[in-house]
Amino acid sequence: MISVDVSFLIITGMKQCVSVFVGMWLVLCGCLTAQQDPLYSQYQFNTLVVNPAYAGSRGVLSAMLLMRRQWVGFDGAPATRAFTLHTPFTRSNVSLGLSLVHDELKPLSQSAFFADYAYALRLGDDLRLSLGIKGGISRVVTDWASLHAMPGSADPAYPSASEGRWLPNVGLGFYLYHPRFFFGVSVPKLMENDLSSQQLNQAILSGHEVRHYFVAGGWAKTLNAVWSLKPSLMARVAQAAPWSVDANLNLLYRDRLWLGGMYRFGAAYGGMVKLLLSDRWSVGYAIEYSVNDLRRYAGGTHEVMLGYEPVFKHRKVSNPRFF
Repeated sequence: MISVDVSFLIITGMKQCVSVFVGMWLVLCGCLTAQQDPLYSQYQFNTLVVNPAYAGSRGVLSAMLLMRRQWVGFDGAPATRAFTLHTPFTRSNVSLGLSLVHDELKPLSQSAFFADYAYALRLGDDLRLSLGIKGGISRVVTDWASLHAMPGSADPAYPSASEGRWLPNVGLGFYLYHPRFFFGVSVPKLMENDLSSQQLNQAILSGHEVRHYFVAGGWAKTLNAVWSLKPSLMARVAQAAPWSVDANLNLLYRDRLWLGGMYRFGAAYGGMVKLLLSDRWSVGYAIEYSVNDLRRYAGGTHEVMLGYEPVFKHRKVSNPRFF
């Protein structure tokens, strides 16, 4: 009987520690306004989420579904699902797109819907400069009950009910692209919406959305008749958060198979593969491992991507398979 009571106390104590840790994390994130937007390993195939000017750059209707599970085995770790759809209009320089993103980091979750508009300027036979704007709304929910030490218990430090709010926003970007290279800069959310809790004292938990600045570039080089090399970089900058820089290097085999690696400076490393299953369908997979002490407590990060482009074989692309 004593051993059962001791076990119960140990489990309860551990859950209380986790609750306190997450609560402190929320306070710190609220006060410091650290990086808030989700990360992606396969950002070169998911550019529309952060840059509206990417819309239409593939030359045809393009759809992409991405699922990311971070730090597998770690309870409450980030999980992201994203869907993008964009298309050019052949008789004009206008392109439209939309993005649906659901991101979870317990006790927070965010569902976002954004529409994209891009206008491409012809700078040469193969060179385009696209200017884009995005607008939409996010639903942010805080599940305070998940911070309670025991299911069904009432911790006076946190409310029992969930708390949610709607946050409108707009973003801007430009995207310079060519069959052999690209460069883009964007700010997907310009408005710094208030995130302060309405159920807790704002002196305890207050904060706001911060602007994230994205800079990305890459190029492709043909090595021989079957192999091509494609390096790329993406940098993310947010107030009160360290720079996040991803370096990717991909080898392309006959323009149908991508094999590559990535390194997020000071944070993670990993590998990825993408395969064209047919002229319309493609699938990709990426895995990451942390380089810091977090790797002792959590598994890797897994990301799966599925792409669809209806008339891939017969189109005339302005920015082909490389990007």
